[in-house]
Amino acid sequence: MLKSNSLCEQIARTCGWTQVNGQIYKLLEKASADGDEPNALYANDWEEAYLLACGNSTAEDGSPTQREYSFDIKLLAAVRVKATSPDQARQLLHELFDSADCNGGAWPSGDPVLFEASLVEGQEPVLVTHDGHDAPVDPAATTSPQVLVVVAGGCAETYTSGEVDVTIYDKDMDDSGEEPSGVPLRFAHLAEPLDIPVEVAST
Repeated sequence: MLKSNSLCEQIARTCGWTQVNGQIYKLLEKASADGDEPNALYANDWEEAYLLACGNSTAEDGSPTQREYSFDIKLLAAVRVKATSPDQARQLLHELFDSADCNGGAWPSGDPVLFEASLVEGQEPVLVTHDGHDAPVDPAATTSPQVLVVVAGGCAETYTSGEVDVTIYDKDMDDSGEEPSGVPLRFAHLAEPLDIPVEVAST
């Protein structure tokens, strides 16, 4: 079984696939009354479930069809800028890295790795050196997104710096015996080791 943060699992679950007692399957909407036709599709693993959800098409040589996937990722980059001041250099970075066209080398196939890059909104570039000398460190500066959770009267408010994906699980509600609401599926890899329920995709 693949880990719960498998993208194949996440996509397959949104298409109605589920797992019970180690068996991965999807119930069919229309099953014959006489039982001649199966009432569910079964898969050996989440990758197979994903391929079935996508139509399980194959290339002429019988290999699985390659599809194109677009990811939104955050990269750490060291960029050297020539300018008359650090403020001017930082402004140049803002102007350049606004959907900048970048080349990250080549894929194993030899095709170029082309992508667009932009600065993360709300996070200023961190000055590391100036003319080869270490820049002074600002104790308040951080390159990691921060989250402040304030609980008042049983209600939680979140305050973030930059883009942070946040969810809140009320453990007291769980312990009260009331039906708890699970966390979104994308948090499953964090929730399951803590025995926190995860929302089940509707079929």
